Amino acid sequence: MAGERGIVIRSQHGDRWQQDQVPVSTTITRIKALHDGLLALAHSGALLELTNVAEQEWKVILDGREIPAIYRHFIENSNLSESDRQMLERELAGYEQQGPDKPFLDAIELEDGRLQIFGAYGMALEMTKSEEGFVFQPITQRFENNPYMHLYGAVSYDGAIYVVGERGTIFRSDDEGLHYTKLESPYEGTFFGASEVNGNLYIYGMKGNLFRKSSVESWTPVKIETEASISDMTSVNGEVFLLTQSGEIFTGCEYSCELVSRVSSPSSSFVFANGQLFLSTFSGPQSVSPNGDQ
Repeated sequence: MAGERGIVIRSQHGDRWQQDQVPVSTTITRIKALHDGLLALAHSGALLELTNVAEQEWKVILDGREIPAIYRHFIENSNLSESDRQMLERELAGYEQQGPDKPFLDAIELEDGRLQIFGAYGMALEMTKSEEGFVFQPITQRFENNPYMHLYGAVSYDGAIYVVGERGTIFRSDDEGLHYTKLESPYEGTFFGASEVNGNLYIYGMKGNLFRKSSVESWTPVKIETEASISDMTSVNGEVFLLTQSGEIFTGCEYSCELVSRVSSPSSSFVFANGQLFLSTFSGPQSVSPNGDQ
């Protein structure tokens, strides 16, 4: 689990928690599991990695202050259209003027090893890892009619990549992240995440707005009795579980969701391990049984 001031904590069985050694003091927004370790996304345009999950010492792989140099190198060494060049030059000027003030919010690992990272105000970078180190490049020019909305969630589903965000933003790529097409949204509010659960794609956001689609269906609204924003979804033994920011836990969610449990603190994410759902909350880690027992 991770949170403010660069804090990352871990537990083997959920009873005792230890703090990792993290060389930043900025808020960590998300930890993503990769094929070769863990990636931490943070405020101020920072990225950190942990290649051996048994160890506890994280390493910074991107400092937000390096982003202008990434832009300059890409602009100078790429065969860009005039419109893409002008677009990236405007973004570069913004980074130079404002400094590293934007958080990364989600990332997705592609089959060929590329990693795409998304964040506030449409921030989007692609990272390639080699024996020589990490290579970054901007990819905002790949998004159709880019409105520079916050990009909160990314997921791979049915051979495509979906990226969702602020004001009903939905993008889809059918070519492994080389181009992103803007899709019509089933609602105008913000989406805070996207999850593939049990063969269905879910997108979710403010005031309990939840939508589901299969590979052959359009978006179907799912009924859920909550006014809270939805923060996370997962699957436990083939059953869908959903977490809201107010600490409510729902299950079912094919056409409607059923409340099964609640914790007394605002919650941002959860994970299933050792027979329990472990929640990251504003008052620290909490656990509940999938059947609702605390």
